[in-house]
Amino acid sequence: MDTIYKEKPDRGGRVMTTVLTVFAVVCCALIYYLAVHLKQYLAHNPQKLELYYRNTKRFTPDEKRNFLAAHAGLWVHSSEVDAGGLPVKRSDLLEIKSNGIVWQVGEWDVVMPGSAGPSRFIQVRTAFVVPYGSLNGDTLNDAYTIHQVFIRSGDTCFGGWNFLDLWHLSKSGDSLVVNRKKYAPYTGQVTAFFPKGLLDLVGSGASPDNPYFKRSGENGQSAEVELTSRVKGIRDTGTNLSSANAMTMPGCLDLTTLGDLFKGELMHAWKAGNTVVRSPAAVDSLLDRYFQPLLIEEHFRGYPRALPGKVVVSFTLNRDGSPGPVKVSGPEAIDRMLVNELVHEIGAWRLPPAETPLAITHTFTMP
Repeated sequence: MDTIYKEKPDRGGRVMTTVLTVFAVVCCALIYYLAVHLKQYLAHNPQKLELYYRNTKRFTPDEKRNFLAAHAGLWVHSSEVDAGGLPVKRSDLLEIKSNGIVWQVGEWDVVMPGSAGPSRFIQVRTAFVVPYGSLNGDTLNDAYTIHQVFIRSGDTCFGGWNFLDLWHLSKSGDSLVVNRKKYAPYTGQVTAFFPKGLLDLVGSGASPDNPYFKRSGENGQSAEVELTSRVKGIRDTGTNLSSANAMTMPGCLDLTTLGDLFKGELMHAWKAGNTVVRSPAAVDSLLDRYFQPLLIEEHFRGYPRALPGKVVVSFTLNRDGSPGPVKVSGPEAIDRMLVNELVHEIGAWRLPPAETPLAITHTFTMP
């Protein structure tokens, strides 16, 4: 009689397969997380963090509580400037609670290239602030964005979340100063402070009839459903909210500030109008009109050191609208970290294509 051999279960092989599967899933998740948050790791590099916290006197728990209580309230920032002959209006509604929770609505009204009137850009976010300490009369705070939403041209999308920002917070008389931006105390009715429906976008969810939910179309619905299920606090009410919230702007998850949104829209406007620049003077005009008030001033408000009054940047504008190597100088001494940040920021800009490569030298006023 032939001997019958029964193969034993390969438990080791199954375990190894399971381990490799888990490892692959973790790697994919890690790659996705880094892709979404890479910009933040670059923007808030260890050098900058170290610069903020070096020699800082840490707050005690009681000092943290007292600091938040002293800065809690409803605050309003509003400004209008003439940028290259066109108005740029900015408003910012900020609520800081005594427990550190933040609700914020920022709005820009900008006359875009080729438009007959102003275009509106809105950022809504909820965050929490943790006071860190004081340094030479300045106070340093960690601000963590929990959820945020961007709205433009009838589209709404969810931007990057769970990232760290750094805030200078102080009082100037009755005003609140956040990263060189001054806010006045709000004196109206509390219930009328935020436009109705906006905070629902970053709160517990909202119904599809919310006026701030807009639809771009049916494309990319699977991505919308995935995003809606992934972000805590955004819930499907059973009336197909994820489909109603059908905003899948390319790169939306990379957005962290209104400046990020604005840069993309500016590039789309130039492309739609087949804009071509033919002289350095034309580039200077665009830099004054858009990049100075809405990118340079906004980006460098939170810079940790004293800023020079002006900086001079030089680069070659390539035929595709990208800046060549950027050089930074100025009438005052400029530290290396500021130079690096300027080079990184300007290198990410895209201007209209140039008919021929143009040598650009432009002076920016710092905030």
